[in-house]
Formats: sequence, structure tokens, C-alpha cells
Amino acid sequence: MKEKLKKEHFEVLLEGMKDDIKLVLEGHTILNNKIDNVEKNFKKEIDSLKEDSRALNLGLKALSNKIDDVEIRLTNRIDSVDSKVEDVKMMVKEMNHKLEEHILMPAHV
Repeated sequence: MKEKLKKEHFEVLLEGMKDDIKLVLEGHTILNNKIDNVEKNFKKEIDSLKEDSRALNLGLKALSNKIDDVEIRLTNRIDSVDSKVEDVKMMVKEMNHKLEEHILMPAHV
């Protein structure tokens, strides 16, 4: 009789453990699904960030090209202005020289 009670008690314990193991397995399955969902969302975010990065790189390249174009145009204009300034300096020197010659003429002495 004692052994029958022990056996029944053992079977009850095993049945309880079986239920507990099922609950643990269900919990693992739920957690595994949640991890899979997090991974999918994370991959989507990474892909989105990669797309944004590509778009930013294209925009940056376009902006860099525009800056280079502006720099070339400004350099050309500065060179043109420098050339004109040199021309004006030469004209002023010539006028000064002519003015000095004119002042030295007998009518001014």
C-alpha cells in the first residue's frame, strides 16, 4: 500500500513537472517569436538607415560639386578683377608719368 501511494505521489509529481515543462517550452516559443520580431524590425531599421545614408551621400556629393563649381567661378572672377586692377594701375602710372612730363614743360615752369 505504501508503495502504491509512493507511486501515485510520484506520478502526480511527474504530471506536475510535465505541465511545468510545457509552460517553460511555451514561454521559450513566445520569447523566440519575440526575438525573431525584434530581429526583423532591427533589420528593417538598418535597411532604412542604409537608404538614408545613401541618399545623404548623394546629396553631399551634389553639394560638394556645387561648391566646387562656385569656387571655380569665384576664382575666375577674382582673376579677372585682379587683371583689371593691374590694367588700372598701369594706366595710373602712365597718367602720372604724362602729368609729370606735362608739368616739366616750359609753360608750367
